[in-house]
Amino acid sequence: FPSHDISFNGLDLFQSGRLAADLICRSGDLKKRCAILHIDERVSSAVYLKEKESGFATLAGEKGLKIESIFLQAENDSVRLSQLLVDPSLGSLYISTSNGTSIVAEQLREVGRNDLITVRYDMLEANIKGLKNGRIKYLINQNPGRMAAMALNDLLSHLILRKTVPAYRLFPFDIVTAENVESYREFRNDR
Repeated sequence: FPSHDISFNGLDLFQSGRLAADLICRSGDLKKRCAILHIDERVSSAVYLKEKESGFATLAGEKGLKIESIFLQAENDSVRLSQLLVDPSLGSLYISTSNGTSIVAEQLREVGRNDLITVRYDMLEANIKGLKNGRIKYLINQNPGRMAAMALNDLLSHLILRKTVPAYRLFPFDIVTAENVESYREFRNDR
């Protein structure tokens, strides 16, 4: 087996953060603040979160959006999350991971906030429900199934067929909204 990387199949996480910020800036009130929620993760130990937040902060800074990073433990910080969500100066949420999706959705329902511009990741059932009920504005689907299938295909091609595989392959981001979620669910190819 080779002792070096065969190829990289993945996402440009910096651009992922920029995309999330762009969606918020196009949709929201830039005078209101935006919270970046890192749920059950620490940015200091997660390189992928640093890249997402860096991209988000870069574009938000260019557009004048005020941002605040907040670290929450889903099980322990429900009061803190509720206090954040009822604050009228909050105009948008960027949730950097799929963790805590259902907890944030439940808190949004409890406080009755449908006015927040919310961007989340991945086609989880709680996120799909949030799109449909208006508590999520955008999902950025990262297509983990498609990435895994392509990586496995490349590995087999390299090891068994001795083919040269691309050294670097970046996948596109899919933007899913309430308007396209059903057709996306039916035809997506990350299953």
